[in-house]
Amino acid sequence: MVVETPSGMEAYGVLLAPAGRVWMARILTHPRSLWTIPGGRGVMKFVGSTPQEAQERAIRFVEEHCAKRGHVPRTGLSVIEAPPASLHAAALARALSPARRWPVVLPVRYGLDALMLRGVTRDISEGGVFVRTPSPMAVGLEIALQLSLARGAVDLQGAVVWKRLGSDTGRPPGMGIRLARPPEPYLKYIRSLSGTPVEGP
Repeated sequence: MVVETPSGMEAYGVLLAPAGRVWMARILTHPRSLWTIPGGRGVMKFVGSTPQEAQERAIRFVEEHCAKRGHVPRTGLSVIEAPPASLHAAALARALSPARRWPVVLPVRYGLDALMLRGVTRDISEGGVFVRTPSPMAVGLEIALQLSLARGAVDLQGAVVWKRLGSDTGRPPGMGIRLARPPEPYLKYIRSLSGTPVEGP
């Protein structure tokens, strides 16, 4: 679900996974920021005897959350497939944890068919990139990107999952890109980063 909020567009999804004899749904803000119980007392979980039941409970919560705050839905809510049952507990915990985002500024070219537009990254992760630009593209568009790394350019593909306009005081305008199958040179660069990751958009 892509939702228009006072601070810009946000994209929500539901993560489904089996939990013994029941199914569990969690809500996340893309790319992988799980919703927590108010006060930070753990991750929200919606349990059902079937995946449909767990999913419906999570969707109902998101819809009520948006209605109370006056957020305007722009698309339907997406469902993310459960991790394989063979995934052991430690790997599952890593898969469900929010992505680490690194405050890295890199030149980036982007566009629909041709790399005609320019911007810079504000932060990056294995699964996404925030591109700082005064003219973010529409949510839902699939775009091509090219990042300039020290060892050369790397080509990426992704979809715009949220954007923020320049009218939002105190935070830079730009767009959040969820990457599709990032290539190994990009992932290798991410793994080479050190320092303190950033949180939130």
